[in-house]
Amino acid sequence: MNRIAIVLLMAALGCGPRLSSEQEVEQRRAQYTASLKSLTVEQAPVIGEPAGDANGATAPAPVVRTDAILDIVISTDCEEPLPGVTIDVEHLDAARRAKGRSTFWVDTATLSRGQSAQVEHVLEDVVWETGDAFAVSVRTPISESERAEYREFGVSAR
Repeated sequence: MNRIAIVLLMAALGCGPRLSSEQEVEQRRAQYTASLKSLTVEQAPVIGEPAGDANGATAPAPVVRTDAILDIVISTDCEEPLPGVTIDVEHLDAARRAKGRSTFWVDTATLSRGQSAQVEHVLEDVVWETGDAFAVSVRTPISESERAEYREFGVSAR
């Protein structure tokens, strides 16, 4: 047999070089997507702030807490689901420049190939201005220096 035939036979039989666990997680993460279905911004005064003093003088405007409720759809084409994936959330200003970034873990152990799931994530006490937006993603690739922040790299993927 010539070399090309041997390489093709090995590839067909799955006898090629084995991926490291990090490479396997990265490869499987690339088969997940996250999209923002809707965003709700809730503002409420912080309880316990006085409206005025004993002499009737008015106090400054009450302190308002702003929460952003993200409704997210997660989908996969992965044959073997990961136990979960870390979703990246980016807070953008009106000009779509980054204002902040956060991550959160979503259990995907029961999410099969071709399926999607809807999850809600609440970002508490955000600094919200008119025109702001949020973007969500299953970002890939993840650099080695960031992998400690992504739970799936520490969880057995096999």
